[in-house]
Amino acid sequence: MNTDESNKNKANATWLFLLVLIFIVLRLPGIHLTYHQDEVKWVTHATTIGDINTGKGHPPLSGLIYPFLGKIVGANNMRALPLLFGVVNLILLYFFVKNLFGVDSARWTAGLYILPFYSVLASLMVDLDGQFLPFFVLIFLTAFFRWYKASTKKLKLYWAMILGCTVVLGFMAKLNFIIPVIAVLLFYLT
Repeated sequence: MNTDESNKNKANATWLFLLVLIFIVLRLPGIHLTYHQDEVKWVTHATTIGDINTGKGHPPLSGLIYPFLGKIVGANNMRALPLLFGVVNLILLYFFVKNLFGVDSARWTAGLYILPFYSVLASLMVDLDGQFLPFFVLIFLTAFFRWYKASTKKLKLYWAMILGCTVVLGFMAKLNFIIPVIAVLLFYLT
């Protein structure tokens, strides 16, 4: 690897680190806010030993992830779960946009993702829609565009398998995952 490319990679890593740091710093003051409305139900079910009712009314993946991780972090730290998914989503968004539109677009997009109030709220809210569902949507879109642009049959097959797994997991996470699936189908068919 030449020096110029190495410097670009270091600059990209530094930018991404700063974006993640700003993302976390903006959200840390809200990590222990009082739970409200449905959050109380999620926290109670997710942290009660032997309780398997968390997924009632929701597709099965949510009923598995929150109880599993909830018992690890405990009732007082449940906002750490959406915050963790939010950090991963920020990184996924950065690389998704970088691969499609370039580094400058990725920096701007990630920067704009960090700041809005709803983004802050969603990354601290103990629910499915805020950060959990976008996690699967970003993986789905990344897999689709990688499959769409793959140059070899082996790469096409690799990304098709990831795409298929993501569709299954996305529907297991939330049934309204149908929205990105339909959007991608329309893109592909037109």
